[in-house]
Amino acid sequence: MASFTKRIMAVAMTMAMIIPMLAACGGGAAQPQVIRETVVVVQTAEPVRETVVVTEEVKAEQYTTPHPILSDLRVRQAIAYCTNRPELIQSVYPYLTPEQQQELLMDTFLPKAHWAAAKENITTYPFDPEKGKALLEEAGWKLPEGASVRVNANGEPLSLSFTTTNAQFRQTWSAVFIRQMAACGIQIVPTYAPASWWFGSSTGLRRRDFELGAFAWVGQADPGGQTLYACNQIPLPSNNWEGQNYMGWCNERASRAIIAANNTLDRAERIRQYAIVQEEFTKDMVSLPLFNRLEAYAATNRLVNFKPNPTEYYTANADEWELTDNGDTIVLGFTQEPQTMWSLIESAAVQRVAVNLLGVPATTTYDYDYQPVGLDGLSTIESGRATNADVEVKEGDIVWNTDGEAVPLAPGVEIVTADGETITYQSGTVKMKQLTVTDNMDLGH
Repeated sequence: MASFTKRIMAVAMTMAMIIPMLAACGGGAAQPQVIRETVVVVQTAEPVRETVVVTEEVKAEQYTTPHPILSDLRVRQAIAYCTNRPELIQSVYPYLTPEQQQELLMDTFLPKAHWAAAKENITTYPFDPEKGKALLEEAGWKLPEGASVRVNANGEPLSLSFTTTNAQFRQTWSAVFIRQMAACGIQIVPTYAPASWWFGSSTGLRRRDFELGAFAWVGQADPGGQTLYACNQIPLPSNNWEGQNYMGWCNERASRAIIAANNTLDRAERIRQYAIVQEEFTKDMVSLPLFNRLEAYAATNRLVNFKPNPTEYYTANADEWELTDNGDTIVLGFTQEPQTMWSLIESAAVQRVAVNLLGVPATTTYDYDYQPVGLDGLSTIESGRATNADVEVKEGDIVWNTDGEAVPLAPGVEIVTADGETITYQSGTVKMKQLTVTDNMDLGH
């Protein structure tokens, strides 16, 4: 039996974020809302049937109309300035030192230690409630004498709904956030919904059914982001709710940059394009990253080389583990078990943690970057082990379409050209990128 006496904490690459709705249907003052969900689980061999209740279909225009309150940049920036993020962190991580709590803060959608994190031209929002109040005054939201909620020229209150899950962690810090907004004259009406509704396939976030919303976002070594911030990734009835740009943010400069960043393998160019996205992201205050979340790991003090990390599973370096007493047995504790060890069938954290024990990975992703392990080097453009050349393709050639599928090139197939332009192929030849990668295994592993 292992003796769990050593505790190690890692900053998880899971960001708590508040996102405002920039384009949505207008409405009156927010009212309290309770979402109830009843789930009955039985053991049965019968097929599972779903009952779908169809209500009046919404019009697309409702989701492209600027929000009557949050479409004003001054209001969004005021919310950011009125948010005391260190106080939010203190509410859920009181056992951390002030220095450790400070390390959880972030200014953009990327942690400060990330290779693509912008170092300049970033708009920051330190806690400054007086500046927030001044912005609200400038935007026409006045606080009548003796009142606690601001109103506009029509006497309408500055009231916003706030949606997140009913997890106690989120209810704890959001209660502090609600008090902070009240101090600036903003009324927040919370809805603590079941996660199955908030993250459902046809409800909550996917339908942009919120005004202010909060959720955790898991990042990785590759920033990605095209589905989050490109103009053509705003979920709408007209596009069958495709995309993850739930804010309805369309900044053409940022949209072009996020597409360009995801259409090149040149790291220097990617850094330049991601810097543009972060510049516009913070300037427009379309989402406020609150803090990195924390994960704690416990291990026996006999274990050497145990190094949990924000962007890698803790068993990734299991081949380097040693026991100080020269033992050969370690017991791992899980709160759940994988349904299968076949990665193509189950892609879950518990499966990845377990499968890492079966062999050495080709690469790891410690500290928001890549390291070769089973390979003798990284296959990148910079290392010369990868090339991304322009080639001419014609009808019948196998290409990757914009859905990421390998298909024969034919009229009507949507592709990305070598210049990064998305087109619908008609006829003739067209230039596309062809990636060639050379991997060399490290026989020492």
